[in-house]
Amino acid sequence: MSLAGHRRQELHQNPKTRCQTIVCKREEQKQSIGKIENSPRPNRPKIPK
Repeated sequence: MSLAGHRRQELHQNPKTRCQTIVCKREEQKQSIGKIENSPRPNRPKIPK
């Protein structure tokens, strides 16, 4: 979706939300690793600001 890509670019341009974007990417990596390891734990909810 182009809208998601555009929003991601806005987050990168905004220094306040840039760190949050990095955290989101880190969480995505954790989830992907969990899937590879067949972790029984379901996807954890995103941490509130």
